[in-house]
Amino acid sequence: MQVPDHFSRIEAALNADSQGRDDPISRSWRRCATDYRIDPAAAASPHILTEATLHARREAAENLIEAARPEMDRLYQIVRPARYVVLLTDPDAVVIDHRGTGEDAGEFKRWGQWLGRVWSETVEGTNGIGTALLHGQPVTIHCSEHFRLRHAGLSCSGAPIFDGDGRIAGLIDVSSFDRNVSDHAHTMTGGLTIAVARGIGERLFRAKFPRHWVITLACPTLSDGAALLAVDGDRRIAAANAEGRRLLERWGHPPPYPFLWRVFRRNEPIFRLRETGDRSANLSSLADDETWHAIVTPPLPAFVSKAIAGADDMHLRPRMDRLLAGTPSPIPDARGGMADPSLGRVRDYVANHLNGDVSLGTLARVAGLSDSHFARAFRQAMGVTPHTYVLQRRVARARRMMVESDLSLAEIALAAGFADQSHLARRFRRQTGLTPDRFRKLHREAPL
Repeated sequence: MQVPDHFSRIEAALNADSQGRDDPISRSWRRCATDYRIDPAAAASPHILTEATLHARREAAENLIEAARPEMDRLYQIVRPARYVVLLTDPDAVVIDHRGTGEDAGEFKRWGQWLGRVWSETVEGTNGIGTALLHGQPVTIHCSEHFRLRHAGLSCSGAPIFDGDGRIAGLIDVSSFDRNVSDHAHTMTGGLTIAVARGIGERLFRAKFPRHWVITLACPTLSDGAALLAVDGDRRIAAANAEGRRLLERWGHPPPYPFLWRVFRRNEPIFRLRETGDRSANLSSLADDETWHAIVTPPLPAFVSKAIAGADDMHLRPRMDRLLAGTPSPIPDARGGMADPSLGRVRDYVANHLNGDVSLGTLARVAGLSDSHFARAFRQAMGVTPHTYVLQRRVARARRMMVESDLSLAEIALAAGFADQSHLARRFRRQTGLTPDRFRKLHREAPL
């Protein structure tokens, strides 16, 4: 790219309001020019840490490097033919590990794509590492989209890695200095880095909770990947990854998290140990009755030390991609119970008559069973009594109305089938741990 052309684009970005441009790259360029005062034509050498400082950085990120190792190896096998390098950075945009061919090492070092290089946006301007870390979101920066001219031959895609506490632990990046190759190959790297970053993040999450059950959840409405929940022996949710936290908060469960069966319909068989380890299951949300496909991983046995757990690749291996690739075969919620057609008719009837007659006798007639037979069969199939199920559905309807409408709580109580607002408040708090007022306030302060 010619210098005048590059300067013209920068000038257009700085006048985005008048030019109608307000895309992420233009915003980054404006930061580089006005906040960081970076000279796009400067030919200053890359900022590279000393060996001693780099060694200290790598020691501090030992868990990240170990978790990333297998994922980086697999990623590199995919991108190696296109002469890409794979980089791992810490949260400060310092390259702490890499994968690259020996014959290209000299060229990558010349570009600064090697160990110890600092790629923060404040130092190097718009780039796939620093800009992604700044926003906490994946980004692809191709050739002339870099702010500095010296990087105009690079193509790079970066995706942040989140640890078990939801903080940015580092970043995975795929970069190429071959303009001819990256012109038609760089479009694939964004999706690859996102998938690998999620895999590394899942490994970090599993390594942090080796003594917990880990539930991996996937649903079509969750566009950001899969949710991870760590559940202790008492069935209390101890932790969740970023997607899991968003789900729990949407359903009115901010930290500290409740027992699992306050979030999902009880399905205790998923916690039965089995020799094959993982168990596939379906979990139904109490908030909206949505079904979530899940993989349940049991905790490591007590006799396995944490040091061994850290090296146990089978326990740490991500399940997210396997879950998202297809729907696992669910285990039955319970042994026996009602036939699916009868159960379906009952659930449909309840959904359509929540503020009407949903007595035991009425539901039994819908199912075509005697009252006593229906009560036993329904509980065996659903894990709760018909009365409890109806209350769960009424609370779920009330929650949706609190989110989607401006009706008063008294009006919502009647529309959901409760006797009055007090009745709603008692049942709502018993199921969710929150008052209706608190639930509505939390949702409106942090909408999803």
